[in-house]
Amino acid sequence: MSDDHLTLIPYLFRYSRRSGRVHWQKHTSRGAPVYLSRQPNNRYLIQVGHQRYLAQDVVWLLVHGSWPESPLRHLNGRWWDNRIENLALTASCPLQGSHPAA
Repeated sequence: MSDDHLTLIPYLFRYSRRSGRVHWQKHTSRGAPVYLSRQPNNRYLIQVGHQRYLAQDVVWLLVHGSWPESPLRHLNGRWWDNRIENLALTASCPLQGSHPAA
């Protein structure tokens, strides 16, 4: 992930703590969710330019101001539940900086 996206994503998107969803800040989509697609492992993707990001990583960035330092897991096992209180860093596999989705 580029440092440009670190500052661009909070400008483009907002996060709903109640629903756990990411929405456009102000865009012609009228605040519709911006999930681009679902991966085979059922994770949502968000695209900025030509780069795709896991939705849970974007939520972490919007709440904490930085990319997660390790992969995130969903505490309740529900991959679609991206409320920040349901996301936790895993203890293993620290990342080298931020990580875009494949």
